[in-house]
Amino acid sequence: MGCVLSTIWRVDVMKIVCDYCGKTARKAPRQVKKQKRHFCNRECYMEFKKKFPHIYQAREKDVSALRKVKGLAEMRRQVFEKNSIPLNKSKII
Repeated sequence: MGCVLSTIWRVDVMKIVCDYCGKTARKAPRQVKKQKRHFCNRECYMEFKKKFPHIYQAREKDVSALRKVKGLAEMRRQVFEKNSIPLNKSKII
């Protein structure tokens, strides 16, 4: 029996080594390219995040600072309208 990813979505799969526990797992290539670190499951990701909180705190501070910028949502809406891109309101920062 093949990998679930390859049979359902018909994508190639890549083997990765979990950055927390060292197990091997299979991921879609787009997921491998998108992330710096790779985990075999969500539990390993959460344990890694607990063990190294300083890695993730900086990014969370940057995102929360962006949310507080006055007029950012309006500026984003104008850019999307100018470029004729449909705006998904649920993804506004």
